[in-house]
Amino acid sequence: MSNLAELLTMIGLADASMSKSHILNVEKEDKNTPNNYLLEGELILSLAKKKKKRSVFKKHNLTVKLCNFNYPKLMVGEETAYKQIESTIKRTINKKMKEITSMECLSNVGIPFLLDFTRNLSDVTIEVCERGFEWMLAKNVGRTDYIIKLTVLNHSFYIPVNPKRRFQNCSYHYKSNSSMSINVLHMDYAFFPLFCLSWLNELLTEAYEDDSILETLMDTVLSVCYPLWRYEWIYDTAPDWFTKFLEIGKLVIDRTNNVISPANGNANHELMDAESPKIFNNMLLLIAYAYAKIPFQASSLVDNKSIYENFIFYEDLAKYSLMTLRFYITNIQDQKEEDKYRKKLQGEVAKAYTTKRNIPNNILHLMQNSELNEYFGFIEFDEDVDIELVNMVSLEFQKLNERYFHHLICKEVALRFRKLGRHHASGLYYPSINTIVIDYRYPHSFVHEYLHMCDDIMGDLSLQNKFDKVSKHYQSLLCKKVQEEERNGTVMFSKGSKYNLNYYLRKSEIFARCGEIFLFRIKKVVSSLLRHEDTLNFAYPDDVKLEELIKEYYSTFFENLENLTHHRKEQNETNLCNTADRTSC
Repeated sequence: MSNLAELLTMIGLADASMSKSHILNVEKEDKNTPNNYLLEGELILSLAKKKKKRSVFKKHNLTVKLCNFNYPKLMVGEETAYKQIESTIKRTINKKMKEITSMECLSNVGIPFLLDFTRNLSDVTIEVCERGFEWMLAKNVGRTDYIIKLTVLNHSFYIPVNPKRRFQNCSYHYKSNSSMSINVLHMDYAFFPLFCLSWLNELLTEAYEDDSILETLMDTVLSVCYPLWRYEWIYDTAPDWFTKFLEIGKLVIDRTNNVISPANGNANHELMDAESPKIFNNMLLLIAYAYAKIPFQASSLVDNKSIYENFIFYEDLAKYSLMTLRFYITNIQDQKEEDKYRKKLQGEVAKAYTTKRNIPNNILHLMQNSELNEYFGFIEFDEDVDIELVNMVSLEFQKLNERYFHHLICKEVALRFRKLGRHHASGLYYPSINTIVIDYRYPHSFVHEYLHMCDDIMGDLSLQNKFDKVSKHYQSLLCKKVQEEERNGTVMFSKGSKYNLNYYLRKSEIFARCGEIFLFRIKKVVSSLLRHEDTLNFAYPDDVKLEELIKEYYSTFFENLENLTHHRKEQNETNLCNTADRTSC
């Protein structure tokens, strides 16, 4: 490969598979010629198309597992979403069991189906109950010949398949002999919590290869276990994983009052009953699971002290399971909605992401010499663009970039200024091809599209757990506002328009809009590249809690952006030095 091709490869403008004809064409031209500059735009477009598809999980099997249940579109409200998830899983179990019409079917279809629900739990066995007094008693309870025996460690439970008689989840015995008793459970009562624990163990397995999953599991534990609780350990001998939990959760041990409390002293939670060791122990199981990677056992569901309810899915375990399920299900559903939008965007007429033909020389000269080339890999101006406007945009962007985006340089991204009349938009971002398009008549869309770019090139930040609190609250506010307006007779969305409620509820869209709110409402930024607050519509809710969540998230986001740009700068310098060394050789 030639020195020029190698250089292009090193700085990310080409790859090793680039055709010889492209290399020869580049070498024939001086690097500052118009043709070479246009080629850079083509390279960005070509390389961006090779990007991996937006994905919730690194491995596809978890996505398939969730999609197999055919969850409905989850409602914005968390509690409602939890009920939807639980009812969907239980309905799936009961529907499958209705297919059981013979003992052979139970053995060949029913048992394998249920085993899949518990495949990540090592202390569970599931089998067809053999005839005996347990089978007879369970048959009399449920009025069915098909009985499943579920064993958790040394605890046995009997589950009637398709019962013809109502019964409770409790112990049953013959009146004539109370010593002959068995624990009888409903199918969904037993296998819903078993599925949840198996799901969590599968997530934990994937977390060894995917740090984002582990981060989600750890953050979610803090949400569940944050109430102050009395402790019964001798914390001088607490394991490292619990110490790590205290540090990340910013919690301290108050030995005077015998409680664990926030380090900042703001005790806004009630103390948990000191006589609830089971609840306390389940919290410890959650913390050990996320911070020490200790998988769950089905035995945590068994309560030996209870006579009637000896198979219990404690509230903390249930809530934690449902929180993780809701997070990943909504992300998958959001991804489907995002894919629809992207497909529609790329299929529109007059594709705004392709370089125009026959660009006038004066405009091409302006493109090549624009100061925006310092930040982007390729710049394109429409031939009708106002030169004074170009200079204004360049100057304002440099100020914004230096002040808030910490001199972020994205040479893998193309920036194009076009008229977007037929697209019914003032700006567009094409994630699959790393291209920002701004209608130069409406420069206020710049920051919005730039935030879309940040979300995309930094690994779909809007799908990460740290952004979840912001997106959930935003969605609830927006849905409430739309419902209020529609009750008053206001038509919010016209039929056939691409801007419907689902468009505004997409997490990538929320990320960009909330980023704008952070800049103009919290940081008080005034710029022609940023929407003015007095022109905002319903998609920018004015809410105190939302602003608090936005401030917390985006303050950290911009701080991390400074570290990222510093790392990118060092990486680029290293690449250029390595390239120079190779060239000299």
